[in-house]
Amino acid sequence: MTINGNFEPNTKFDVGILGWWYGQNFGSMLTYFAINKAVSNLGKSVVMIHEATGYNGWRVKWSDEIAPMDFARRQGYNYTEQQHYSNNSELNALTDTFMVGSDQLWNPHVGRVNDDLFLDFSSDDKKRIAYSTSFGDADNDKYKPAFVEKNSQNLKRFDALSVRENYAVKTAKDIFGVDAEQVLDPVFLIDKAEYEKLASEATTRIDGEYLLAFILDPSEKKKDVVKATAAKLGFEKVAVITDANVKQIAKAKEIFKEDIFEVIEEIKPENFLYAYQNAQYVVTDSFHGSVFSYIFRRPFSVFYNTTRGADRFINLMSLLGLEDSRRVYETNTADDINQNENVTLTIDYSKGEKQVAVETAKSQAWLEAAIDAPKKTDKILPAGETMIPSNSVSTEQILKNGIFVFYREGQHGEVLRQEVTFNQDGTLSGTNQTNEKYWTLEDSKLIFLNGSKAATTVFENIKSNYIEDEFRLVGTFVPNPRIHHVLETQKSFIRRTNQNPDFIKTKILVAKMRDYGIKDVVLAPGGRDLTLIRVIENNQDAFNIHYVTDERSAGYFALGIANKTQRPTAVVVTSGTAASNLAPAITEAFYMNLPVVAITADRYPEFHGQGEDQTIEQAGMFEPMIKKSVNIPTAAGKKNEVFTRRLVSEAILEATHNGGGPVHINISFDAVPNIAPIKKAYELPTLKHIKRVTRQDDLTLWDEYVKILKKSNKILLIYGQNFKPTAEQQKNIDAFAARYNVVILADWLSNLYGDKVVHSFNMLRLVSQRTFNKEIAPDIVISLGGKNVMNHPINFKLRAAPDSVRNWRVAPDGEIKDLYYHLSSVLETNQDWFFKYFSEKADNNQNNNDYLNKWNALDAAYPTPVHDVYNQKYVTQQVMKQMPEESLFHIGVGNTFMMTHTENLDPNKKLEIFLNMGTNGIDGSASAFMGQVATDDIDRLKFLMLGDMSFFYDMNSLWNKNLDGNVRIIMVNNSGSGLLKHYGSPGVTQAHSTVAEGWVKSLGFDYLSSKNKEDFDTSIKEFTGKDTGRPIFFEVFI
Repeated sequence: MTINGNFEPNTKFDVGILGWWYGQNFGSMLTYFAINKAVSNLGKSVVMIHEATGYNGWRVKWSDEIAPMDFARRQGYNYTEQQHYSNNSELNALTDTFMVGSDQLWNPHVGRVNDDLFLDFSSDDKKRIAYSTSFGDADNDKYKPAFVEKNSQNLKRFDALSVRENYAVKTAKDIFGVDAEQVLDPVFLIDKAEYEKLASEATTRIDGEYLLAFILDPSEKKKDVVKATAAKLGFEKVAVITDANVKQIAKAKEIFKEDIFEVIEEIKPENFLYAYQNAQYVVTDSFHGSVFSYIFRRPFSVFYNTTRGADRFINLMSLLGLEDSRRVYETNTADDINQNENVTLTIDYSKGEKQVAVETAKSQAWLEAAIDAPKKTDKILPAGETMIPSNSVSTEQILKNGIFVFYREGQHGEVLRQEVTFNQDGTLSGTNQTNEKYWTLEDSKLIFLNGSKAATTVFENIKSNYIEDEFRLVGTFVPNPRIHHVLETQKSFIRRTNQNPDFIKTKILVAKMRDYGIKDVVLAPGGRDLTLIRVIENNQDAFNIHYVTDERSAGYFALGIANKTQRPTAVVVTSGTAASNLAPAITEAFYMNLPVVAITADRYPEFHGQGEDQTIEQAGMFEPMIKKSVNIPTAAGKKNEVFTRRLVSEAILEATHNGGGPVHINISFDAVPNIAPIKKAYELPTLKHIKRVTRQDDLTLWDEYVKILKKSNKILLIYGQNFKPTAEQQKNIDAFAARYNVVILADWLSNLYGDKVVHSFNMLRLVSQRTFNKEIAPDIVISLGGKNVMNHPINFKLRAAPDSVRNWRVAPDGEIKDLYYHLSSVLETNQDWFFKYFSEKADNNQNNNDYLNKWNALDAAYPTPVHDVYNQKYVTQQVMKQMPEESLFHIGVGNTFMMTHTENLDPNKKLEIFLNMGTNGIDGSASAFMGQVATDDIDRLKFLMLGDMSFFYDMNSLWNKNLDGNVRIIMVNNSGSGLLKHYGSPGVTQAHSTVAEGWVKSLGFDYLSSKNKEDFDTSIKEFTGKDTGRPIFFEVFI
């Protein structure tokens, strides 16, 4: 451990700060300048802790010559050098208080976020503080269960925890189960004079009057807005600053190349601050760019940078008392800028100054109290939540207790030795006893010796402690020092091997081959399929392996086995024409209905069409003489592993489905690995298995599912979009619900009601994932019917539910659709037969209602709010409240269908609901409604509720139609797409000033309108009243 390259032993600091102070970004550099200064101003000594390497590809060795490091040295920071994260425990000797700083250090979407930023390495006696740390944007769907489980435990160890954004307080509580307080970004903590002092040290200064464009992510559209702003305000010079790295500066110079622009190339925070201090106006797409506009009291315009998180801009602009007044858009034209009354040299900071003063005082007080407060006693986490720290173990203990892999660095082929052990008597087992017979650990060296006790391999600079799962040493082979030997634990070797996404997906493929009963595998020689062949060969107990040299012959060989055994048979070949040679056998298998599973190795898509060796277009190459073709994704990550499992399952199941036939699985490999994994790395995973049962199967198979349901205490049946059930269908559904411990989750599209039916849309939106998993996560999910409403929260809750959840899909198409990532069975039948058969087979089984009561209790805890202010929420609630029961109700696609679910006060009101939910297009709501009106012979009112964009898109649907007095259309006119306004793009929202009055009156409608609550309350009664003999069109302006 070194400090500034000159570490004094036993030096100790009051506070150690972790964060991105070394980041090539002006916001990062000045954020940590401010927190360093603020803590130092409290009389505390500070050490800035550099980023640990070794976690992933983002954690690299930073150059010591980059601008942030130069700035750190100019400011006299104490800072640590970078080291591998396995050595992080050494940081405990530097300080008794660790502080995590600001920026998005807890956003899992940021590649460099890892355990150290949650202070996982800090020992129990250390104080832990987070000041103004950010989770990123307000989207809580980004948190995966493993991330939450691990880091909620880490966060519970903090003594004082604060966050930057107001919504992050709720995130901390709901997602991670910890209390947090909102404080200001650190740049607000110090006096403006500190920044002015830095500005006075600038070495690049712009002369004259100018507009400053601080643009992190330059684009032609942003440049055009900057030019238009400069033209409107009369500036002939625009100084341009971008992100603090050479690559981004080059991009800025390419875009801002006209004479009016001057790109500042010298990367110094001092230059940045000088530019702000002396600018007459600022245009920025940066959070901190907006902050420094305020600090220097400069008028400004801001692009909300959605790439870097728009929510934090909204939060900041509210603090500054400006709301959206200073916002501009990339799509703004010069006319838009000229007409924008807020693009002006005047700005009113009076409200912001009051708010910032109050919040700054609170934040400074919080920081001082957090640092000065005594260390809290570490919390003892409840059973099941106890955190297992990755503590290091003594090197000698690891050697004596572990099993090791020993191999030559950079070699090709197999490892030298896979099961090396260190014996207590100083001998080695599992090695080549000629060269490696004895071992000794002395003077920070591990030495292997031959039978004559002469050193053969020497590992130097051995530390006293390591983390066992990451133990890896590289030593020199004494007889030939150019050769290096590697010693690492089996656990470390396997962990590194399993970081290769190709290897992971290959094991998923082979595991599913085993699980689906593929016994015979035909292997043809090749190179690209090496990983696949190795995995199969290392699991010979699961397969009968047949080696055939010629691929064409291999295909027919597999066909012969499939014909004889009537079982799915796999044939594996390499890329290029080797795969083409399977075509004759696949064609024959197609017309013989034989289950041949063709598996072809391929190169990554980016190499296709580039002249790469042995590369042809293999995906779908056997069409149309194939029952199913799948192409395994190349991307890494949990979602793609689930996707791989599903695709492989689809293919193999289809080989025997409805008569059977050949299927094709194409899997790509980035490279042929130099060194083979050890035997233990080839152990196949246990994966959730997808089965399919059809009506052609013996009923004893169906009865097994009945038995499972009878034993289950928590069954969730998701009833998707459906027709209104007949009396017979309703009877069978009710009988099923009465016999099993089931809750039926419906929405208005389900057209289903009953005492076991819940409409829990709002509760599922608001309840935390932790509470969902603990209280109501189901044992079994039965999904049937069509889609539920768009973005239904149950989709996201189930995807993050425990792996033990099983999903049965009931559908006559029998397709493999794994919406919730828990698919285990496809029951190929219609829902009428399912409800009837399962209710009849339930015997005297009864629903004990325990599971239903839990759902009802949570629903009661999250009631739908009642609105009394005139807006779209109030309008939606009143329409649904006053609409007569048994009415036909078509809900338009757009903001309307979301609000009919979020604002529904009476979800059990019996209406017949229609909605074009197949693909969620806004273009046909009115036409579909008119089709339903034309064929509905029931004497009742027929309602359509839709938005302005949907109506004007489809307005001709009303023309030349027979319009009866029972037709009622309500259009919410908010002058654009309300559903998409939060994206802040005029091209998306399509603002307009069109009204429907003239058009609908010409068609014979009685026309009503409202622009306030009083008008609306009067008109809604007529709109929902009895048939007046004329259709009614109600236009509600919001």
